[in-house]
Amino acid sequence: MSSHVLQGLLSVTEIRLRHCHNLNKLQGFENLRSVKTIILGFCPKLKELPCFATLSSIQEIKIECFYLLEKIEGLEHSRSLETLTKVNLWKCRGIQSLEHTERLKSLRM
Repeated sequence: MSSHVLQGLLSVTEIRLRHCHNLNKLQGFENLRSVKTIILGFCPKLKELPCFATLSSIQEIKIECFYLLEKIEGLEHSRSLETLTKVNLWKCRGIQSLEHTERLKSLRM
């Protein structure tokens, strides 16, 4: 499976995708308003993530070993991401900078 569509999961509170070596696209985040935690790790073909701006309940984003990932969209929408307090980026060498992170209680890179 080379793409994963996250739809029909309206009540899910945690998304955890690890060691998805053939995953190259994620979509459908815009409907997941109850998600509190997203943990993504070791998905070497995934180059971009969907915008997190619509995740109004999100508290934590943890992204591990995304060597090709260059940017994370949606962190700048502080009104829609008021609950986000923790972002952990581990071995995301492609990310050059993050903006609008002043609200975060924890930012690890």
